[in-house]
Amino acid sequence: MTTTTDNSKLAEISLKLKGTPYCAMSTLSGTGDINARFMLFANTASFDWFYLMTGKSTAKVGDLRRRPEIALAAMTLAADIQDYRETLIKGRATILETFSDKAVQNALELLAEKMPMVQGLLDSGSLGDYVIIAVKTLELKYRLYSEILEQKPPTVITFG
Repeated sequence: MTTTTDNSKLAEISLKLKGTPYCAMSTLSGTGDINARFMLFANTASFDWFYLMTGKSTAKVGDLRRRPEIALAAMTLAADIQDYRETLIKGRATILETFSDKAVQNALELLAEKMPMVQGLLDSGSLGDYVIIAVKTLELKYRLYSEILEQKPPTVITFG
């Protein structure tokens, strides 16, 4: 593993994630089953927080209330498969339900930048059935698809 604070690598990760609207989100059920689904996501510039929006009564919210451990996987596509990028995030989730909170407002702004539908929900005041999943990043791994094939270690960023 390579741990980095290399600004050029951080800028590359930021650019690639900005252009990637969806990630796979994995949670653990109450019985220990792994549940995975694709979700719209957004992140802070420093990668210390990732945000997702979902219905408040979904199974994933129940999973996270019981066990807040979460994994996200984003694949940034390119014209050439060798240039695909993989970003893996391990973290702890918190369910945010009060839309007047500053943290929720910030999350909604980031999500709306990626998906106009979120802005539509904001504008119409139709957020009552939704919650924000706020993921505190513990570890981020990043690498090119070609590096995976060559079995090169990923760039790793750990968070305190």
